[in-house]
Amino acid sequence: MMKIILDGNDILNREDFFEAVNQSLDFPDYFGNNLDALADILSETDEDYVFECRNYDRLTEHLGSRFIRRLKRMLRDMGYELEYVYDDVEAEAEWPFTE
Repeated sequence: MMKIILDGNDILNREDFFEAVNQSLDFPDYFGNNLDALADILSETDEDYVFECRNYDRLTEHLGSRFIRRLKRMLRDMGYELEYVYDDVEAEAEWPFTE
């Protein structure tokens, strides 16, 4: 299982978000840097990924709550795990998320 780290201290905008995900997924050159394109890439792989959110409040502040809601819904619908890290301790997120 491969872990994709989404750290609100490092991800300051959507470009940073897609770059962080790209480092783990190695997107093809034609990748469109949007959530639909990310869903397409994830659907083409057999790899199990866990998306780990660090500094979630900052991540939401930088990416916008609407983007985060769409991301969480997409990951949930595709069967991917989303974990939160609080004070360096992992905590598995519960579905469905509440906002």
